[in-house]
Formats: sequence, structure tokens, C-alpha cells
Amino acid sequence: MTKTAVYIATTNGPVRVELISQEDIARSIVVKSADFVPLADIAEEYQHFVSGNGPVARAFGPFDPPMFSMELSAEIESGRSWHLAAFIAHGLAAENRLAGPKDEPEAVVWATGVMGNNFSVAAEHIGLKIEHSRALFKETTSAGIALHVVVPDGSLDEADHVPLATHHHVSDARAALQSLNVTSDGALSAMEITASTDRANQAPTSKKWRRAWIIGGISALILAIVTENTTGWIMTEMLNLSPEKPTMSVALAETTEKQGIQPTPLEQNVVVQLDEIRASSDTSCAGVHFRGGLGNLVPVRMNGDGVGADSAGGGLCGIQISLSSVELLSVERVSIETVAGNFVGHSGNSFNLAPVSKGSWRLFVPRTFKIPIVYKIRLVTRAGSDVSISHKVMP
Repeated sequence: MTKTAVYIATTNGPVRVELISQEDIARSIVVKSADFVPLADIAEEYQHFVSGNGPVARAFGPFDPPMFSMELSAEIESGRSWHLAAFIAHGLAAENRLAGPKDEPEAVVWATGVMGNNFSVAAEHIGLKIEHSRALFKETTSAGIALHVVVPDGSLDEADHVPLATHHHVSDARAALQSLNVTSDGALSAMEITASTDRANQAPTSKKWRRAWIIGGISALILAIVTENTTGWIMTEMLNLSPEKPTMSVALAETTEKQGIQPTPLEQNVVVQLDEIRASSDTSCAGVHFRGGLGNLVPVRMNGDGVGADSAGGGLCGIQISLSSVELLSVERVSIETVAGNFVGHSGNSFNLAPVSKGSWRLFVPRTFKIPIVYKIRLVTRAGSDVSISHKVMP
């Protein structure tokens, strides 16, 4: 299936729209990839942008559930010119054609423009935005990937035209959809919309471009039929399961004995439980992250040395660490040491899980990540025992 990467043009450089997903959450959100804290500068406006009488709802809706999560490769600090690129990205995502960070795109769309209520578009500082995107343009065209520059009509000077790119000059955001062969349910045919397109010498021909999108559309339809008969995210099986008899927890007493430490009676009542948190049929990962949904708990297989089997990142919302306890008071401190990668909201190499009396903690994994998250859980007891449990989350 043809995938297209979409970049929001900003004066600080291009920002990629890495994921758009419908979510059963209270309000639509915009976050930086690998984080779950909404970007305050645009999150509120995005809520109106996709719902009610917003352009996304009018062009592609109605939606059920009506809320969305949009993940960006970097923060956007100010301005509203993200509208046009986000609008195009929503159209592509609706057809399962938006390239994620792990996808190899066959086309790149670079767009800028503030949208009005009537789908009109306007933009400023085009030259500066292009100048700060030269590296992306060069990388894209050098790789033989089709590059599409979408800007408001009359906003781009001839001197700022991007070599080897196809330029789309639009006065209406829906014209950008037509120009890129993106379907809209918002009755585009109800009005006559035109777009001026300048094609570079090495840009793909119109026939070739259209044929690729038709193939992508058919694939998207097949995927939609399959998805209709499944629930939630695709549940990927755990990889590299230990061939040894699986255990659902690690008894602190067993591990301390292996380390030559004689456990006290209190320590024998403390058991560490490690579970994957996965999306369920009625709760997505966004629901788990933002609404406190429980999700499905899948025990991590452990061997006798306190090493958990690798967890597959597909459909994984996070990891839950629990101390089942008759005597939690025997544990003085629980901490996490990350060897590689990071959990959401934790950029340091080590952090404590507190308070110990809570007995259960959740660590969320980024929706998309490339580096495995390798970490250790360390428990220090009041009797002086120091125990480590190791685990790895694969992308």
C-alpha cells in the first residue's frame, strides 16, 4: 500500500505528523511522539479543528468515537499554519495511507496554511519555512521519493520554488485533497474547486500518481473489512518466550537466596508481578493513558533468574509492576534503572517508584519507538536485600 508522510512547515523546521488515530477519550489531544502530555499551545484548538463544525469533521465525519489523538515528531510552539498539513494528514489516515515513523513513504507532503471556516487557506513566512526545510527536501528527492509542496495560492514566490518537487497552489483546503487524490465525504463535488499544480521534471506523472492512490485505496478497503471483524489494536504475540516453565511472578525470597542473602520471614511474603498493559476491545491505549482505562493485563513470563521474556511493542500500552503483599512494609524502595530507551515521561536513567505503600505502578511506553526499552526493577528491603528484575520491550 502506498504510504505518504506529511510534514507541517514551520519557521523552526518541518514537523512530521507521525500518527492520527480515533480514540474514545474525553477530548482530542496533540502530543509529541513518545510523550503523553498534550501540547498546550495547539491541543485546545485541535479539539475544535476535528469536532463539531470543525473542518475535519465536516470533510471526513461524522466520527464514532468522535475524538482523535495526533502525534508529532516535535513540538509546535506557536502559530496556526499547522491546519492544512493536519487536514491532509487526517484525509490520508482515514484511508490508512498516512506513513508512520517506521514506514518507508513513497511520497512526502510538505504543507502550510491557516484554514478558515469556509476551508480557505492563507500563510505567511513561506520563504523562511522553505529555507529551514532544505535538508528534508534534499533527502526526499535524493531518495527518489515524490515530493509535494502544498501552499496557499499566491503565497509562494517563483524564487522559492523547490527543485524536483510538485507544487500545489490552493485557495481551498479541499482542493489540496483533490490534487493529492485524497477522498473526502464532505461532498467536494457540491462546489467547483480548482487547484494549480506545477510539476517538476522528475515528479511522478499524473497517471502514475493516480494509479498508486487507487491501489492504496483498494488496499485500505480490504484492511477496513478485516479490521471490522477484529477488536482494538492488533495484539502481537510476545517474542522470545522463555523455554523454561513460565512463572507469573518472582518471589523475592527465591532471588535473594540465589544472591547469597538469607531472606527474613517478611521478605518471603513479598512477590513481584510484572504485566503487559495492552489495549482491549473497549479501551484503546489512549484510553489507558488519558482516561485511566485498565486495558488487558498479560503476565510477563519470568525465568528463575528474574529475567522476563521480551515484550513486543505492537499494541502495548505499558508495563504494570505490582507487589502482591502480606507485608509491603518489608520493602523500603522500588526503583527503575533504564539501560536503553525511555518510558513516557521519564527521560532519566533512574527513578524511584513511590510511594511503596501504593503497591502497584504503571509505566507507559511510547506509541512509536525505534530503540528497545531495556530496564531493571530494583527492590531494596529493610533487611538490606537488593534484588534486580530485568525486562526488555521491543519496538
